[in-house]
Amino acid sequence: VSKHMQQQLMKLGAPPDKVHHIPCGMDETIYHGADPAGAPPTFLAVGRFVDKKGPHLTILAFQKVVAQVPQAKLLMAGNGPLLEACRSMVKAMNLESFVHFIGVKSQPEIAQLMREVRAFVQHSLTASYGDSEGTPVAVMEAGGAGLPVVATLHAGIPDVVQDSVTGFLVPEGDIETMAEHMITLARHPALAARMGKASREKVMAECTLGITIPKLSGVIGQAVDRKRSKFTEAQ
Repeated sequence: VSKHMQQQLMKLGAPPDKVHHIPCGMDETIYHGADPAGAPPTFLAVGRFVDKKGPHLTILAFQKVVAQVPQAKLLMAGNGPLLEACRSMVKAMNLESFVHFIGVKSQPEIAQLMREVRAFVQHSLTASYGDSEGTPVAVMEAGGAGLPVVATLHAGIPDVVQDSVTGFLVPEGDIETMAEHMITLARHPALAARMGKASREKVMAECTLGITIPKLSGVIGQAVDRKRSKFTEAQ
């Protein structure tokens, strides 16, 4: 589901002609209509509270944003084993008025939230035990909705986010630069709107279900045809 995963499989010895890059895709009928310029400086994070999603690092970056943009907010949707630790962290840093944990939301609810915020944020990273992302669907959904994305140079995220065009990419663990980019988008709604428009155009051209499902169907069909041909030859 990412070019990075494709490369890793080939390094492990998978035949290149049998490895295909097809992201999961996003539902363009649900995710659309974001208005970054008209939205307040509110950032949205969506995902499980697990190591590879780096929710604690998103919070650390956002702490620096609030120091420069006091009206900024961070909405964090999802659940998981790191949720309580993140809640405690927010309380310890006196950010309870700025960071809101909104729980698990349905796709239509997430799509509506994306229409009400300035940008999408995610600090994905490779865990010490090797766990990493494929291509996060929430990043594709945010782009398809029309939001700029601030995320990390991790796994398949660069396949979706074009740095300084559709959003900003930072090295894993670099909360300082992540905060700087969030501050930029908080202070410049017109820039957020331009990036959001470019983000939607890129995702709509590459990552919709209408594009990815036929690709996957084609690969499966080719595999079936090859197997059928070998079976016929054997007879």
